[in-house]
Amino acid sequence: MAAMTENAETTGAKKQTPRAAKGAGANNFEADKDGVVVTEGADRKLLVQFEFNPALVAMMRNIEGANYDRNIGRWVVPVEKKVELLVALPEMRKEVVQDGVARSEIDKAAMVAAQARQKENGTVASVQPRISDYVTVADGHTGVILAANGRYAAQLTGFGKDDGAAFVTVHKLSSLSERVFKGDRVFIDYNEGSQKGRVTHVKTKEERTEEFEKNLGKNVDGVRVVEQDGKFTVEFDYNPALTERIQRLDGADFDKTAKVWNIGADKKDFLVRAISDMRLEVLADQNDRAAMEVVAQEKIDGVKIKDAFTKDGTFHSGQVLAKNSRYVLQHTGKEYVAIHRASAFNFAPEVGTNVRIEYQDRKAKVADRGLSKSQGAER
Repeated sequence: MAAMTENAETTGAKKQTPRAAKGAGANNFEADKDGVVVTEGADRKLLVQFEFNPALVAMMRNIEGANYDRNIGRWVVPVEKKVELLVALPEMRKEVVQDGVARSEIDKAAMVAAQARQKENGTVASVQPRISDYVTVADGHTGVILAANGRYAAQLTGFGKDDGAAFVTVHKLSSLSERVFKGDRVFIDYNEGSQKGRVTHVKTKEERTEEFEKNLGKNVDGVRVVEQDGKFTVEFDYNPALTERIQRLDGADFDKTAKVWNIGADKKDFLVRAISDMRLEVLADQNDRAAMEVVAQEKIDGVKIKDAFTKDGTFHSGQVLAKNSRYVLQHTGKEYVAIHRASAFNFAPEVGTNVRIEYQDRKAKVADRGLSKSQGAER
């Protein structure tokens, strides 16, 4: 799984007390053991490094004066708190070992379950499932949970086009917005800002069809579908992700005058799935947009938030305050901020950089302006 930051959600841990350090050996840190590395840095400060684990983060936070340094990717502990660190280390290393056992168990269970699914799919027996813990921010993960234990969940996300190999993604439960169980069919969307996987339960084909028919003619989650004259018309506010999804339907045609999409009634089954996906995207989009607004309100009192103008030649200059998988937040001067769609960029600017963002054909081009944090302009 992609590396997580120390500010992700953590689990609780009881505060350790110095008395447990008796006999531990004040200078014997066993620098690199069971996934926890301890070294001595500048000013005799102790540096602690480990793969992200909420339980370990909670233990480190219980050591007074311990802080995470993002620049070096390590926890920094004052030398005066050496004893407290010695107390915490055995439990931290025990936690790493237990986590490793849980991961090994989920890999084995996922392999067996994935092989069974491959057999059902007609895949040649010699083909091995592809199991990975790599998660993406740009794209979500949709599929059934094949296996789950107390720490991990393995999700079937598809099959290889050439060899039929099952693709399985392993998620840390502590990095998900809610607990998932074996048999759940879910969409898991990772947010770049929080590094948290948001879980959305996906309906069955029958449930999707029933919901589709019940909501005909209604604006539900920003998408309205009407059936008339042997076809369906679909209407929604501008959103590149929704447009891309409906364009994938064979025969989908956009009526520029009515500003609706037309799809033949014979494509109903495909449209039902597309509308379900589109409505999920609208909800996810709203959540990511709300996250940007929260950041803006935290950083600027009386902030005024507006969508970035995208008319050809329009530009926005200023510091990038935050970004996630769908939006980029930019300070454009005084109390004003602009929200850009991340999909408009080839490469979204980094947080903290001062840039000029100019639009052409709804595409955003970025130039480093070298502006001070207080500067900004918009035309």
